[in-house]
This record gives sequence, C-alpha cells and structure tokens, in this order.
Amino acid sequence: MPVATSDIVYYVQKSFPAMQGTKQGGQISPKLYLAFIDGLIKELEETGQGLCMYVINVSSSTFADDMTMIAFYKYAMDRMLDI
Repeated sequence: MPVATSDIVYYVQKSFPAMQGTKQGGQISPKLYLAFIDGLIKELEETGQGLCMYVINVSSSTFADDMTMIAFYKYAMDRMLDI
C-alpha cells in the first residue's frame, strides 16, 4: 500500500509520512476539514493582521483543503503564523 506524504514549506521543505486521515477525494473530507479549520480561520481574522478589502477580511482564504494567508507586512504574517 502506498504511503501518503505531506509537505511543509516555509523556507525549508520537509516531508513526513501521513499515517492516518481521510481518503483524498472522499466526500466527507472537505466537511471534516472545514469543521477542523474553522476555529483557526476565526482566530486569524480576529487578529486584524491580514488583508482586508473594504469590509471583507481575506487574510486566510481557503478552498477545499488549501489555505492562503495574506498580509501586507512581515510582522503581520509572523503573528498570523504564530497562531
């Protein structure tokens, strides 16, 4: 059975085996991800450090199981990454 891996990219890339989780492309995967990540998204928005367009906070946009964090300044991004 092939072993899935995950990549963490922040200056240095490291891979590690994923020993458990939901099936890639499974119907329940996006719902479980959103339930898991919802608290983090709210916390990132509450910092006020990310990008806002008018009254819409787009500091941590998510799609499927991907998240992009956007900030104007390095210290703001560092604060978001520390959460």
